[in-house]
Amino acid sequence: MPIYDYKCRQCGQVCELFQRSLDAKPGKCPNCGGESLERLISAFSLLGSGTGEGTTCCGRDTRCESPPCSADDICRRR
Repeated sequence: MPIYDYKCRQCGQVCELFQRSLDAKPGKCPNCGGESLERLISAFSLLGSGTGEGTTCCGRDTRCESPPCSADDICRRR
């Protein structure tokens, strides 16, 4: 089942929700219970394999001790 990112129009919270179909309503905000959610465009990444690239979001072979790898998955080292 796909996971989609949504932003609540009431409280501004961003969350990930499972959704069976794009036609279905996404549900309620887990933070405030609001029903007005906006689907966000999500980025994805592909990890290299055998091409000299590392296995983490910033290309290292091991996870970093501080963000991005250990917390919010947004690489600030590029």
